[in-house]
Parts: sequence; structure tokens; C-alpha cells
Amino acid sequence: MSMYGRDPWGGPLEISHADSATDDDRSRNLDLDRAALSTSSRQLDETQQSWLLAGPGDQGKKKKYVDLGCLIISRKLFIWILGAVLGVATLAGILGRFRSTTMCHGGKPGMKDGLSDSAFRRSLVGGYYDAGDAIKFNFPASFAMTMLSWSVIEYSAKYQAIGELAHVRQIIKWGSDYLLKTFNSSADTIDRIAAQVGVGDTNGGPTPNDHYCWMRPEDIDYPRPVYECHTCSDLAAEMAASARGGVYSLQGQQVLLAEAGTWGFDPVEVCKEPEREV
Repeated sequence: MSMYGRDPWGGPLEISHADSATDDDRSRNLDLDRAALSTSSRQLDETQQSWLLAGPGDQGKKKKYVDLGCLIISRKLFIWILGAVLGVATLAGILGRFRSTTMCHGGKPGMKDGLSDSAFRRSLVGGYYDAGDAIKFNFPASFAMTMLSWSVIEYSAKYQAIGELAHVRQIIKWGSDYLLKTFNSSADTIDRIAAQVGVGDTNGGPTPNDHYCWMRPEDIDYPRPVYECHTCSDLAAEMAASARGGVYSLQGQQVLLAEAGTWGFDPVEVCKEPEREV
């Protein structure tokens, strides 16, 4: 240790006396600039302490900024804002795509149904497809309309309570209007009914198989045959029940009460709630 050196951790100053020191050594030590020696020692002290006391990650914690020209923000905040904007834009695009591809049910699919059949030549637009494919059958459609109509007659108050009475009546009217197109309702004698539109050809022929049709109804542009029946009293009876139930459900209890009176029934008894066992 030099003559004017000191402990870097704040220890006492000591003068080192070496027995072997010569007069020349003492003279050289006395000629040193004590102020310069003290300053360099202090700088070295601070540097060493900063090395020892600084944490391993202090050098990497310097905050980074992004200059946007008119605004300077931290880099972390800029990344968060950019990510949020991209996320909102992506979500809006997905929702917009779903909205643009939503199909309006109950439109006018199969605009050539009935008209493309040279033997029938009447419009059979409308109705409901059966079993998720593209064939229209009168029997299951009539049964469905009958059940819906009588559910409205029996539980119209329940439909009204949940706000679905007008909706279910629209469903019944759409199906009933189609069934009325399948025969000549103005004729005195009905000898034929269009019982089916479309064909489920499983023989591998050139005719499209409507059982395997998984396209949008708006895209069906090929001619679809119409199958008529002439001796189908069971189908006619189901269609008649569907038509009468549709009239009751759409026009209300007044029609039912009026017809009950003509049949000799007591209207009060017809509308009376049946007693249920508790």
C-alpha cells in the first residue's frame, strides 16, 4: 500500500513505514500530488462499489420508448395498444363475415319447383324440406302443420306469454299455403295431388339425388320432377286435417265455436278447460 493510500471501504488512513525504504523513496513519495492521488482513489472507489452493489439485471432495465412524431410513448404501451387494435379488427371481421353469410330462412328457394315439370306446370314454390335434404313430401309436412296448429289452439296463451304466437302462426301459414298449391282447390272434384317434389335417385343415374343435396336452396337450379298421386285417401285426409287446424289457429276460436254450433255441440263445453287430477 502506498504512503497515502486508504482502505476503499472507508477504513482509517495509515502511513506505511518500511524499514527498507531509502531516502530516495521517501523523497519520491513526498513529491506526489496528494490532491490527484485522493481524486483518482475516490473515483476508483465509486466504480468498484457500483460493480459490486449493482444487480445482475440493472443494465437491462432501461426503459425503451417509441417516437411517433408527435408523441413519445413507452415501447410496452405501444405494443399493448397495437395488439388491442389488431384484436378488435380481427373480431369485427369475423362477426361481419358471419352476418354476411347468414341465410334468411323462409325465403323463396327452388323458384322453378313445379314449373320445370312439363306435366304439372304450376308453381310449387315454398313449403318445407324434409329431413334436412331438398325433397318436399306432403305427408310429413301435413302432419307437422296439424300438430303445430292444435298446439296453438290448446296453448295459445302460453305462446302469447313468451311472445312467439305471431311467429308460430307464420310458420303454420307458410306450410299451409304450400299444401294448398299441391291440388286444385277450386275444382268440384279433386282427383290428383302433387305429393312430392324432388327425387331421391339411388341408382346412380344422371338425375340429381335430392336426398344427398347439401347445398343452399338458392343454388338449386336444375329441374326437379313432381310426383302426383290419384288414389291417396290417407294423404288427402291428413292434408284436410292440417288445413282445418290451420284455419282454427290462424283465425282464432271464433271459427271453431261457429262450426261447433253447426255440428250440434255446445260452444261453452267446447272451450271449457278439462278437469285434471291433482
